[in-house]
Amino acid sequence: MTFNKPPEWGSRFSFPENLETKFDGPQMNVMEKLYVQMVDNYETAVAEEIASAARAAGATDCTVLNKKAILEAINKQIPKKPTDIAKSELYGRCALCGQVVHIGNRYCDQCGQALDWEV
Repeated sequence: MTFNKPPEWGSRFSFPENLETKFDGPQMNVMEKLYVQMVDNYETAVAEEIASAARAAGATDCTVLNKKAILEAINKQIPKKPTDIAKSELYGRCALCGQVVHIGNRYCDQCGQALDWEV
């Protein structure tokens, strides 16, 4: 099966994640940040093109998965220890958003972060 992209999608794509560098030290840190930004920009552009193509094809709605949101949701499932735990008051604060959470709640009501209350 071959995919023929419509001409309005453009003709050139960059794949920064496949670039190789030979930098060390501070230069590498800057290059890594640039690569991450380039990949984010690339993913955003691809998602926008998918949505545009779906609209043009007559779709009434379309869901394009957002890698960042998916990774954030997965990370929220890893329990984090609440901060400012006040046992006499039976509450603490969510380590992610700072929301006051009652001791024993498994998840933050504000952001959904899983909580680990064990000492």
